[in-house]
Parts: sequence; C-alpha cells; structure tokens
Amino acid sequence: DFSPRVGMTYDFTGDGKTVGSASYAAYYGQMAPGQLSSVLAATGAVRVRYPWNDANGDRFVQANELDLTRILDRVAAYNPADPGNFRTAGTVDPNVKNDRTREMIFGIDRQIGGVMAVGASYIWRKYDRFFWNDRLNWTSANYRSVSYTPTGCPADGRCETITYFEPASALPAPFQYTNVPDRWRDFNGFELTFAKRMANRWSMNASYAFNDAVDVWDSPASYEDPTCTVASCPGEQVYAPEAGGSGIDNVFVNAKWLVKVSGTYALPLGINVAGSLNSRQGYPFPAAIRTPNRANSGGQADVNLDPLGDVRLPALTTVDFRVDKSFTLGRVTLRPAVDVFNLTNANTELARRRLQAASVANNISGIIAPRVARFGVSVRW
Repeated sequence: DFSPRVGMTYDFTGDGKTVGSASYAAYYGQMAPGQLSSVLAATGAVRVRYPWNDANGDRFVQANELDLTRILDRVAAYNPADPGNFRTAGTVDPNVKNDRTREMIFGIDRQIGGVMAVGASYIWRKYDRFFWNDRLNWTSANYRSVSYTPTGCPADGRCETITYFEPASALPAPFQYTNVPDRWRDFNGFELTFAKRMANRWSMNASYAFNDAVDVWDSPASYEDPTCTVASCPGEQVYAPEAGGSGIDNVFVNAKWLVKVSGTYALPLGINVAGSLNSRQGYPFPAAIRTPNRANSGGQADVNLDPLGDVRLPALTTVDFRVDKSFTLGRVTLRPAVDVFNLTNANTELARRRLQAASVANNISGIIAPRVARFGVSVRW
C-alpha cells in the first residue's frame, strides 16, 4: 500500500531523496493511492521464457531440456544480472504527472414547430501525458533491423517479406515510470441529430456521426521498440484498440461513421409498431506476420502488413422490429408484444484470424448473431 502515512517519509526514486506525507501528493502530481504499486513492488508473478527442447518427447519440461543461456522474453521486473533480487528495478520520475484530456464541444440546436428539433455538434479532444516504463539508457537506436520471409504460408495467406527490429544488445532491467514524451491522441467528431416527439401517430430519433481518432508518435523519443505492431510507430495511425473479454479476438474497434434511426407508429385498433436501424463502418482488419523470437530477450511481435484502418471488415447494418397492443381487463392492463432482432438475418462477419503464416489465416472467427424472435406479455395492475 503506497498511500501516504502521517509522520512517514518516502524514497520512491531510489536516489536517497525522501518526501514526507504532507508533500507526497504534490510530489507525485496527485496520483491515486496504490497507482505506483505495480511499478515499485512485484505484486504479480515474475515471468521469464527460455528455449525448450523436448529431448525425450514426453511433452513435459525437465530442467535439463531448458537452454538457460538464452532468454526469449521476460517481464521488466526480472533482472538477469541479479535474478535472486526480489526488489523491482523500477524507479519513479519525481516530475511524473497524471494523464490529461482536453476537450471542446460546439453545438447548435433548433426547434422546428412544436414537435421537431434538429441539432449539430463538433467535438475536439486531445489526450496526452500517457504513462510508460522507460528503460534507462535505452532508446530506439538500440535496435537493429531484420528482414524476414515467413514459410509454411496457407494458400490464401499473405507471406510477404517484412522488416522488424530486435534489440542489438541485452535489454536492461532498470526503468523509470514516467510520462511518454512527444506522444498524444487526437479526436475530431461531428454529429447531426433529428428528433420528433409522438404526434400525428408517429415519433422518430435519428443521428449521423463521423469521427476521426488518431494516435501520434511524433519523434523517436515517444517509443523504444521501432517494430510496427498494432501501434504503428513512428508517425500517425488510426486509433483502434483491440477489444477483449467477449470471447472473440482480433476485434479492433474503430468506425469512422455511424447511423442510427429509430421510430414508432401508432396503427388503428391500438396497435403500435416500432423499429430501429443501426449501421456503422466495418472495423479494421490488420493482417499481420508474427516474428520469430527476437534476440536479446526481445520476444515476438506481430507486424502489420497494411497501415491500421486501410483494410476493413464489411460494414455492419442491423434492423430490429417490435409490435405490441394493449388490452384492459378491469384494473389490469395486458400488453403482449413481439420483438424481432436482426430482422434481415444478416450474417456480417465481425472478426477473422489475422496472422497470415498460420494454418487458420483469414478464417472467420465471429459473425453477428442470427435473427431472434421474442414473445412476451407485460401486466400492470
């Protein structure tokens, strides 16, 4: 627990300079309690990967089958020069600041008659002062380029020659928790809206949004590993974070345009029908080649074959429909309803395997759920 304590002093930078609890918050830029614990203490498992040769073919690792002279990959908390040291090799920049978001919104709304309104808005955001663990005395200049042509490519895979980068010497263990220099994210968005409240038997809401979100690495100081992975540094690329937790991988969330329309119409005999349409641009599909294990504990990297966002999955459009009718029996109101989701039974693909040198390259790994009908009755009394 790295929360400040009254009467205590703290030496989190490793330089012998201590701060008291009263100046803790100012010294660390009002960072949240516990925010530094993962940097300053090994609160999780320390991981290191060695090559393994299954000499006896039993598919179990024995000590004599490990090549302990080579480290394929390791976490920053593990120091090969001092493997028995349980203390972290990390320090904290005394001038580290919280990450920052700046935003401006300009909007205009206009009512038309007594039941309709239209609106337009522009949104600008800028995110910067991201955090990272900056290896000490280590920059992108410490990497060398390697040309690689994958083998064993399936018939529909793309196995063109790529260039990746690997450490030219052993990765150092000491690092500093600080803000990333020359690194930011920009967002520019525009939205049009229309709304009509229920009158003359119908109501409607509609919107169209267009946005442009980009990640920027403005200089070699903003990254260490020059290998162009999902973060295609250096330069600028579409911001499309990979979604997780849904059970479907390779989903990179970014749609520049989005259309939504929903409405209700009151038919005679008290029957109501409603529908909604949602349509968006397809998410990016970054086909990639996975590198071999890179020298000097560099691990592996997935190198994109196209700039992120240049190749996309098909646009997704879904239509939902509902019909209901109310019946009154004394003090009880019954409302049976039928809902149909994905009315057109679209089978748009949502994800596909992106590693091109794999046997499952370009296989579809997720599609939209099929048409679903739901019958229900609500009762009020």
